Amino acid sequence: MRVDDADLRVRLEGRAELLSATRLRYRALVNALKGLRWKHKLRRARDVVEAVARAQPEVDEALRHALKRAAAERWPDDAELVRCLKEVQALRAELTRLVDERLSGDEEPRSHLGTKLLRLAEHVLFAPRLVLPSERWALAGQLLNPSLFPAVGAALSFGVAVEHLFSRPLEPSHLLPFELDEWDALSSGWPQGEAALDAALERLAKVDVTGGLQRAVLRRARHVPRVAHATGLQQVLHAHFWRTTALARVDEVLAVRLAPASARPHERFPLFRYLLRRERDALARLADEGVPARRAALLELAHELTALPQERPATIGGWDALLSRAVLADEDPDRVDWPKVRDNLRLLVRVVSRPEKSLPPLAREGSSPRPAASPAVPTLNGLLRALRERSDTLPVRPRRR
Repeated sequence: MRVDDADLRVRLEGRAELLSATRLRYRALVNALKGLRWKHKLRRARDVVEAVARAQPEVDEALRHALKRAAAERWPDDAELVRCLKEVQALRAELTRLVDERLSGDEEPRSHLGTKLLRLAEHVLFAPRLVLPSERWALAGQLLNPSLFPAVGAALSFGVAVEHLFSRPLEPSHLLPFELDEWDALSSGWPQGEAALDAALERLAKVDVTGGLQRAVLRRARHVPRVAHATGLQQVLHAHFWRTTALARVDEVLAVRLAPASARPHERFPLFRYLLRRERDALARLADEGVPARRAALLELAHELTALPQERPATIGGWDALLSRAVLADEDPDRVDWPKVRDNLRLLVRVVSRPEKSLPPLAREGSSPRPAASPAVPTLNGLLRALRERSDTLPVRPRRR
């Protein structure tokens, strides 16, 4: 008695359609893994790999149920559905063998076929190789797929938070347009966000042995993002642009407020927080931000000197505080910033001493020494005392806000 194939499909309650689609996917993957350029073919078949991995538990259950029912009900071997079941079973075994062979024992023997496929596709996708310029953007989109690489989502959140603050107008000599709690929220999440962004960029660098892929992405990230965050690549470009912009603006503020001293990279955030606090509280101290006491005293003194002579009344009221910072900074002078602050302070003393005249030219080496315009005092403390003695001649000008 001949059995209608349509009747057999009805008995499987929708499983036959799933197995028919799986047969085509298995066949495509088996053919790809058998070829000489199997890595290239597998990378192009990424959608098929994901579809197989996603449906594999359901496929295994459907195949087991169908084979069991076909044996119990003695379905004829020449039926189309029975041939499909046997082919899916054979293709599954062949695909498992090929995947295990390509993985070379890198995966647990008992791992699910879908897990093994994804692991193999990941190995192939992230394998170091020569990436042609025409392939860069498509590959970057694959490597930075948010569903496969969660760090991309963290980088996006980081970029949005940075943009929220640093898209505001920022003039180094004016009041900073941030609230202290906003800055604290950003700085507390900065290490994690920056690590996620660096991990995404490192992923690009590991794949292209020439480094051209990462360089191309970084060149694109120099421009203001003009598109929505639809892809992982766009999200990484957005985050990198705003991180670079934020650091550049922070460095600009510190360069203006601390001249002639310069901030070290690890001091950026403590110094910027100190400046925010200093605008609201004249008693704020940099040492409270974790900067060593002598270093903090030197940078605080440099910052206070940038306010002279514009804020002379406020400064005169705090001479004792300035002198105490100078004494502390003199205890352990560094070789970079301490001489700059000393020379700047010495020049300020000379200007205050002769405000109506231009400064004499600097003496050249070997020429006869010129009379010093101020006492040759080798310490910040001594120079600051000399400045206080001459401070009555300082003009008073309102500071820009």
